[in-house]
Amino acid sequence: MLFPYLDGAVLAARAIGTWARAAGFAPDDVHVIDDAYVDGRENPVTCARVQGAADALFAAGGPAVEHVLLAFCGHGLTDENLASICWLFSDSVAAKYRVVAERFCGELLLRGVARITLISDACRDFPPRLDVLRLDPIRGVVLNGTPADSPLMDRLAACQDGAKGYMVFADQVPGKCIFSGVVTDALWGLEATAIADGVITTASLGACVLRRTTERAREYGLKLFPDCSVAPVPAILHRVAQPPAVPDDLQPWPPAGAGTAAAGAAPAPHGEAAAPPPPATVDIAKMLRTLVRDADDVTAAPTMKFASGLPRRMTRRFRALAMTVPEARANLVVRAARRVLSSAAAVLTRVSGTGWRVDAPGPQHAVLVEFNDGTVAPAVVGRDLLVSLLHRSGGTVHLAYATRSASWDRRRATDLIGRFASGSLGRDALPHLVAHLSHSGKPDPVVTVLTAYLLRADADIAGIRRLAARHAQAHGWIPFDVALLGAMPVERSEAHGMVAHVPTVAAASRPAPDGWPAAWCAATPAVHAPVGGLCPWLGRGWDYVCDPRPESRVLVDGLEVYASEIERTGFTVFRRGLGKALARTWRLDGK
Repeated sequence: MLFPYLDGAVLAARAIGTWARAAGFAPDDVHVIDDAYVDGRENPVTCARVQGAADALFAAGGPAVEHVLLAFCGHGLTDENLASICWLFSDSVAAKYRVVAERFCGELLLRGVARITLISDACRDFPPRLDVLRLDPIRGVVLNGTPADSPLMDRLAACQDGAKGYMVFADQVPGKCIFSGVVTDALWGLEATAIADGVITTASLGACVLRRTTERAREYGLKLFPDCSVAPVPAILHRVAQPPAVPDDLQPWPPAGAGTAAAGAAPAPHGEAAAPPPPATVDIAKMLRTLVRDADDVTAAPTMKFASGLPRRMTRRFRALAMTVPEARANLVVRAARRVLSSAAAVLTRVSGTGWRVDAPGPQHAVLVEFNDGTVAPAVVGRDLLVSLLHRSGGTVHLAYATRSASWDRRRATDLIGRFASGSLGRDALPHLVAHLSHSGKPDPVVTVLTAYLLRADADIAGIRRLAARHAQAHGWIPFDVALLGAMPVERSEAHGMVAHVPTVAAASRPAPDGWPAAWCAATPAVHAPVGGLCPWLGRGWDYVCDPRPESRVLVDGLEVYASEIERTGFTVFRRGLGKALARTWRLDGK
């Protein structure tokens, strides 16, 4: 499979830029960066070019930027879970990097941006297991400053988690990306349903694009289901009473039927806007063979089948523990484990065939569990929590916590973890996650972690910090991933290991969204709490280990050398040999 040139992406980006200028955006505030040839020479989209545009937009002494409309059209990756998007710039494969969209947006928010409207038309013409692609995950742009209070995030993405986006084309004409084509038509006022009361707002645009993308794809015999989520407070994009004139050169839609294809990209560029591709086309399949681990033996069906029984398995495991260890001695339950490794500060006792007791000075203690097949998984044992690890052949591990009471909390938590394990936990689950945490006296740490990732996809750093403060008040510590995603200062303490400083968070300036507990938006105090774990709990967290911001350097110090070895799907699992190396690095010993 070749890595094709997306001529339609160039035209889509230019069309959005042309609309922005016509709609009243100041010319200096509109930056279009594409990889069309200039005077017969290559002009790739690189981090350096994007950084230059960002520096110009946020020039020192310039006016504050309240609303950024950020559009990406091109190759990209959409994860199976947790609303993750990565973008590939022109030199990404050759330079072995990918841009994590949430981290890119997070940099923009550091300049006080109050709202980002993200349009991501990242086509997926790749193998399905690209969450393990060994391209270095980076921010793509570096900015500094102070984030605005409770910024808003609109997200219009071409495809839902784990799905494909498409570009259609006909002979001798440039391709047209379906999703960004619909977005462009809507912005120019060519889609009547995008207009509400004489204006196009983020809400009306999202609703129109969600419906019309599916309908437009159907005209070409395709199935395309975008992910369109907008902030509850709509923003006006422009007023139709003074509509900009539609340009004569707005790219038409190719005719449906004969002569039209859909393969994620055109086989070759056409026309002046997209000059001939580079002579040496990258063979993406060959590259992937060196970047992807175990891609051939992964199938979705066994994972779905295993995950569907996860709540029942977890509940049965905890019930068996209570029956066989009535003295509540075990706080770690693992089947098919060869040994458990902990630091010298902990007393590790095996109390049954599947149960261990870990006693440590603090409220939590990090351990490694080595399974019979040689794979190793990290876990955090809490003083007053039961933690269970479920392991299946192939190296997949699932992690869950429970107290010895509150059975409905346990069931609710394992239901949510089951959705994550089956690849179906998206942003629509946020109200359920928040409700569970708000009504739990002892919130499940895994649910806390899952919630943090979805909040980060919405650029809600304040929400992550509220989450951290409440978890610290309930448990006396916060999970590693929450400290990492919440951009919290971390320092090393001889007595407590790594300690996160959770800043004070003021009450939200807007009411809670529909379906969210009102208490979620309340203020939280500053908290200092130990960090639970020595690395990210989820594979996805390793995308934040490389290219860290200064406040996260202590937290991730030394981990970046292992990041390319970790699969991004599910919970963190170390393959044979890597777990032993990390045990030596962390000075963990086992029995």
